[in-house]
Amino acid sequence: MLKLPVGEFLTQERPNAAADAEREIFMYHPGGFRMIDVKSVISPLPVLEPETPPAEAGLFQLAMSGAIRPPRRSEIENLVEGFRRQYPTRISDIQRTSFWVDYVITREIMLPPGLFGSHLKNFLVLPGVPAPRGNAGHGCLIFADGYRSNNGPHCGGILRQ
Repeated sequence: MLKLPVGEFLTQERPNAAADAEREIFMYHPGGFRMIDVKSVISPLPVLEPETPPAEAGLFQLAMSGAIRPPRRSEIENLVEGFRRQYPTRISDIQRTSFWVDYVITREIMLPPGLFGSHLKNFLVLPGVPAPRGNAGHGCLIFADGYRSNNGPHCGGILRQ
């Protein structure tokens, strides 16, 4: 899991989102991840095909499709400035805080199930993009429209001391 404080985002671009997600698939699932054809499963109950595979495999799928990508330096700078404007009484906390965003959401998506524990991810939802369906787990959804999060300014470590 790559988490970089603001200073590092401001000095370098992050690697490709698909490469990050692929590296995590092999870290958590060294044997790989296999999708099966739901029509080939024999079951007395209906077998549902997930819209997004779980955890790292889902992140990889979303990254490969362009639905998520690493944040740009300017997006992190705008995020920090937006939080400063939104929470003027907390400026001193914001200035000494490490912000991180693992992925930017570029279009409507279903978040991968299983984003809990070691799979903590923070997502920045771009302006005009609908809130993703699904659960961010212990991660955070930050909305660039209004600089708000799904749990206030302390969401999943977004603003921490």
